[in-house]
Amino acid sequence: MKNNETLIIFDLFGVVFNKGLESSIDRLVAVLNRPEDEIEKAYRHWEQLFDRGEIDEDIFWSKINIQLGSNINPSVLSNIVISAYRPRMQTIQLARFLKRHHKVVVYSNYRKEWFNQLDDIYDIEVNFDDVIISSDTGLLKPDANVFYYLEREFKVPIENMVLIDDDISNISGIKNLGGNGVLFRNVYEAEVITRSILKEKMPSYDYSYSGILIRTKQGALIFQRRDKKPSIQNSGKLSVFGGRGKKKENPVECALRELWEETGIIKTPEEMTLLRNYGAPDENDCWVNCSYFLVEAEVNDIDIREGHGVEVWYPNQALDQKDLTDVPRVLIESIIEKKQF
Repeated sequence: MKNNETLIIFDLFGVVFNKGLESSIDRLVAVLNRPEDEIEKAYRHWEQLFDRGEIDEDIFWSKINIQLGSNINPSVLSNIVISAYRPRMQTIQLARFLKRHHKVVVYSNYRKEWFNQLDDIYDIEVNFDDVIISSDTGLLKPDANVFYYLEREFKVPIENMVLIDDDISNISGIKNLGGNGVLFRNVYEAEVITRSILKEKMPSYDYSYSGILIRTKQGALIFQRRDKKPSIQNSGKLSVFGGRGKKKENPVECALRELWEETGIIKTPEEMTLLRNYGAPDENDCWVNCSYFLVEAEVNDIDIREGHGVEVWYPNQALDQKDLTDVPRVLIESIIEKKQF
């Protein structure tokens, strides 16, 4: 049953989708034959009028053409930008997870013409209770009137709203009115912060997982190369050791068991250091309580029992591996940032 006393608001671009201009700028430079900074300046200059619905698509690009001294068909330019957008499926999974108990909507500073085209391609709207586009309301975040509008529309007080947005000015906007904001960097950290706000109102996890990051005395990390089997999650990718928790098994017990089953290494609970807890989606749209532990060991200690083998990388080198799985990547980035290695 949904809790109608809380409203979760997702931003669209930079959160549910990547950012279109940044992703399409190289193609725009090639077509418009103008420097990147000039194109961005012209685009940003006319963007707010477009997003408020005060000018349409043709006028938007005509103004940019005039400012840049170019004469490119507006539909060609729109197609370049729209084709660069890609949905972030794990953020959409987070929205569906939160939607189990709460009303979840999108409010985006954007133009309805383009959103409709994206929705035709990716069917985004079905994942939310509502999608509000600024060109329909004439209101742009962080204007306080956006949040007053949402308060009237959904009959939820601002202090019971949670905005998930990648723009710090929008986060400040809702916080200044007594609401809650989650500055989006990645879906895993966004889930952790959202959980800290909602507390017992957060939906329950579907199951638990414990992951183990193995560090050598020299500070290198030992990773597992996953088996290449279609039935295995993250098949063939670089990941940490670990696995799904059993009933009545706590995260430490799960980590110790998985470490022994996959590497033959035996450790005590005192030798396991908890690094992070993240919520993460799996391939079946379940939401998983992930606990990650650090343990000291050497390559020669490992009797590999699962996976295709082991690989040893220093933290920054590991981040350069394109097939490193998502949560370990975020985990290592966070640890480096906080100087925990």
